[in-house]
Amino acid sequence: MLIIHRANVDPPLKDGGSRLRLYLPVCLLPMISLTLLYDEAVSNFNDKLKEVCSVIIETKRVYKPAFMAVGLQEQVQPDPDVKPSENAIARLWDQLNSRAGEIANPVGFRGYGLIRQTPEIKPGDPFTYTAAIGVTSFGQLPEGMVSIEVPASHYAVVTYRGELDGLGEGFEYFWTSWLPQSEYVYDGVYEFEFYDQRYRNRTDPGSEIDLYFPISPK
Repeated sequence: MLIIHRANVDPPLKDGGSRLRLYLPVCLLPMISLTLLYDEAVSNFNDKLKEVCSVIIETKRVYKPAFMAVGLQEQVQPDPDVKPSENAIARLWDQLNSRAGEIANPVGFRGYGLIRQTPEIKPGDPFTYTAAIGVTSFGQLPEGMVSIEVPASHYAVVTYRGELDGLGEGFEYFWTSWLPQSEYVYDGVYEFEFYDQRYRNRTDPGSEIDLYFPISPK
């Protein structure tokens, strides 16, 4: 929730305009002050909301039974210069969404962005990504798609809220903050993004995505 603690208007400017000063708690970050001209307030304020309202709203530990999924798979080379909403993974999801009706036995709205991890993979290395839909059983596999059964595991679940382009904050939080301070180690083959009805679209700051990281006690 974004709460405006205080607002005040500074003395008029020489050109007749005024300045609107808002003091906001920026989604758990230190308070900042935004000074906006009235004629630019709406556009600037909306831009600022998009920037600051990406937030980790929850972290929890869960046990998830094995599950099955069907989708499109691709070897992805990370590129920090390309936004998540425009990169190869986003294009893969576009392809899957256009062919979702071909997948048999889907489990409602259950999307999985499966990332296969191996001990050899280092930050910046290519990795295997599968944009998939959960299924109750494997039917006839559509052309070009793969089927995956993810084993049961304990997970740390980081829930991210914000635009897709800020999703990296969730991964960074897990690897640089939660995991080093926890009593757990990373332990599994698949980590994944989970999309359900809370996810609206790539540019909606109210969208929520769960990030599942397999863990076990140290």
